[in-house]
Amino acid sequence: MPSSPLPWEFHLPLAPADLLRSGGPAQYVVQEVLAPAQVAGQLAEFQRAFQVQGPLAILQHFDTLYSLLHHFRSVNAAVKEDALELMVKGRCEDPSPIVEGMVRYLLPPCSFMMI
Repeated sequence: MPSSPLPWEFHLPLAPADLLRSGGPAQYVVQEVLAPAQVAGQLAEFQRAFQVQGPLAILQHFDTLYSLLHHFRSVNAAVKEDALELMVKGRCEDPSPIVEGMVRYLLPPCSFMMI
C-alpha cells in the first residue's frame, strides 16, 4: 500500500536565506530565527523532544537548528557540539526522506570542522 504524501516538502535550498521565503503552500520555511541568547535553551527543548519523538523532533525544532547556523559565530561551542551530536544521531536513526533532507542541509560533510 503506498504511503500518503507528506503535508509539506523540504527542498534543499541554494542559499540559507531561501528557507526564509516560501516557495509554495506545501514547502517548509523557517518560521522564526531565534536570537543567539535563545538558541541554547531551545536546543535543550529539542534534546528532550528527541528523546521522546526520535529524529522526527527535527521537524518540530528545525527553526532552532537553523538559528544556530544563522548565529554560528556567536553561539557557544558546547551548544554547537550538542546540536551536531543530535544531527548525527537523527541521520543514523531515521532514513526517511524528509529527515534526511533536513539533516543533509544542516550537516554538510565537513561540518565537524566548523566547531
